[in-house]
Amino acid sequence: MKRMTAWLAAVCLIATCILPVRATETSGTDLFETAQESTDADSRKTEEQNPSEADADGQKAEEQKPEEKENPSEADADGQKPEEEENPSDAEADSITDTDASPDVSDPLVQQPITQNDDWNAKQASVSMMGGIEVTLMNALPIQQGSRIYLTVTLEGVDSKEVVLESNSEKHSVLFEDLQTGTYHLMISEKEDSCTGFGFLTYEQDIQVEGDVKTAEIYTGFIEVDGINYTVDSPHPGALLIGDVNRDGKIDELDKEAIMQAISKGTDGVWTGNPDSNPTDLNKDGQTDLVDLQYYANSKARINENADTKASLYSRLSPDSVQVNINPASTQVSGDVGELLKDNGSIVRLQNTNGTEISEAAPVEIGFNLTSS
Repeated sequence: MKRMTAWLAAVCLIATCILPVRATETSGTDLFETAQESTDADSRKTEEQNPSEADADGQKAEEQKPEEKENPSEADADGQKPEEEENPSDAEADSITDTDASPDVSDPLVQQPITQNDDWNAKQASVSMMGGIEVTLMNALPIQQGSRIYLTVTLEGVDSKEVVLESNSEKHSVLFEDLQTGTYHLMISEKEDSCTGFGFLTYEQDIQVEGDVKTAEIYTGFIEVDGINYTVDSPHPGALLIGDVNRDGKIDELDKEAIMQAISKGTDGVWTGNPDSNPTDLNKDGQTDLVDLQYYANSKARINENADTKASLYSRLSPDSVQVNINPASTQVSGDVGELLKDNGSIVRLQNTNGTEISEAAPVEIGFNLTSS
């Protein structure tokens, strides 16, 4: 008991001495900070003691936040409205509208649309189709260099044309156009005023024209090539027969005798003379010899074997039997499109209406109608 009383007395004494000193050293600011620290400490203790209440308060705060965003239009109405975002679908529509806008017609690189017209190729070929006959001539004999063969090509009742063949194998063609349907008689003979000539028999052949162009290829002599047989049932060119020395329109024993007599008059089997005045000089080399006799023998042998000397005819479409149509919406033409079917050296230029390179997107359109209306 006495000890207890002594301890209390000591505590009171210490408190009496210390508390006044502590109160003197503490200012107003220190008292506020001390009180704030005491308040914070009490708050932490309260949170530790009641964690469930703190969590509940947090949830309430979280629940209140979405409510503030539920009506953004009201919030915007209270303050300044934010800048409206562009609708993506509207932007795409604007982009499409710009892309589909009409091209600038003044730009030469822009291809203008082509108006389709299905009637541009409706025109048919004329009912009154005209045909023709083409004759192609070529020298096939080894004749003297510089010599010329003058021929007259005649289509009876139509016209006559002159052809000059030389020692080379160049082809020459003559064309008789605008022929009505029918049969025409072709004749090829040496020109009458060509000195004595080579002694070719007159070539004759009937040709039927039916709105087409018939072609006959005829040589001075026979072509010795595999596959070419001078028979009626085998395709072959026509042949001019040489050896009519006395010009009686036949190749016979009289012509052979004339050649043999000329050779016998010469020296060593050769009779020399002016080829223009010597009908026995068939190749026009200035002398009559065994070469001329061989020319005669070849022709005579073909005659004896009944060789078919008439040309096999080939047919092609007449330009008048084909109607050429141009689509004016896509194609521009310089020249006569009818000349496209003729081998006459004419120039026809085609260009698309855009003036650009011809392509699938920018074509030129041509129609060929073979049917008569």
